[in-house]
Amino acid sequence: MTTLVGFTFSGVQLRINIMSLSQFNTVGFVIEYESGQLSEEEIIEGFQHLINDGTVWSLQGHYGRTAAALIEAGLCEEVAA
Repeated sequence: MTTLVGFTFSGVQLRINIMSLSQFNTVGFVIEYESGQLSEEEIIEGFQHLINDGTVWSLQGHYGRTAAALIEAGLCEEVAA
């Protein structure tokens, strides 16, 4: 789900996370998450997107509980309202 692109510009090595540049696909994330297709890093990134836009709190209870656990563990950041 996450694609890193690396290139050199004026002697500076750049790495860009394509997922953060494109619009987050909530439905795609949920499908891949529930089917076990994501790495731990992709799960954390996906939950952070859901936390950032507030969607996680309106999904099935598992998502809110998982988001809260990731925040508690310091793996995701809580967003101020």
